[in-house]
Amino acid sequence: MKTLVAGTVIAVIAGSGAALAADLPLRGAPPPPPALAESFDWSGFYFGGNLGFTRGKARWTDITGYNGVGETFTYKPGSIGGDLHAGYNAQFGLMVVGAEAEIGHLNLKKSQQYPKFVGIRGPLDSVAETHGGLYGALSARVGIAIDSLMIYGRGGLVTSDIRQKFIDSDVAGSVLNDGVTTKRPRNGYTFGGGVAMAVGQNLSIHAEYNYYNFGAKTHTASIPWGTRYDFRHSLSANVFKIGMDYRFGAPAAPVVAKY
Repeated sequence: MKTLVAGTVIAVIAGSGAALAADLPLRGAPPPPPALAESFDWSGFYFGGNLGFTRGKARWTDITGYNGVGETFTYKPGSIGGDLHAGYNAQFGLMVVGAEAEIGHLNLKKSQQYPKFVGIRGPLDSVAETHGGLYGALSARVGIAIDSLMIYGRGGLVTSDIRQKFIDSDVAGSVLNDGVTTKRPRNGYTFGGGVAMAVGQNLSIHAEYNYYNFGAKTHTASIPWGTRYDFRHSLSANVFKIGMDYRFGAPAAPVVAKY
């Protein structure tokens, strides 16, 4: 009898538990994990502009002895310049490769007299001068991107209309009266690097250093009775730039739905 009662109680309790479980709400599937934000991609065409400070190095050499065979001196033209540029980047993992074309003006202008002088020096005696600065350059670029930050280097070719000359127009002495300006264009090479940071899907800002080397040019001048003299002029420039770029075809910013 006791066994029958115990079995009956157990059956009632089990039935009550099943009914209670049936009344409980079913547990739904766990929500999917939040999507990870995509890293910034530097790929695409871009254009922009720079403002920079130029510090040049001009060197004058007397080849045939107007003031002394092999005599030389250096002076440093410097100014504020700028450029416009356009290019393309392609990103592969962390590496970014591309090419850029630029056109700008270094705005170089400075003159300096030959430092050694015998007798009374006039302001027009033996003056070397650098002036001009319109240039164009084509460079390859390679960089490492860490999301919206990129560190890059660059190098390529440059051409310019910069002129250098050595004149002596003081009528009290020998006057160099022709052929006083080096020929254009001035061709050379450039290299440098910088760091860029995206400030949106389309805009980025950067700071950059460029070195431009325009090589050396030789010109010939003469005095009125026909004696001719040769001079060599070399020129390079260090340029520190800040600028901004606009990138075409950047993906639209993600849209977050609100409920």
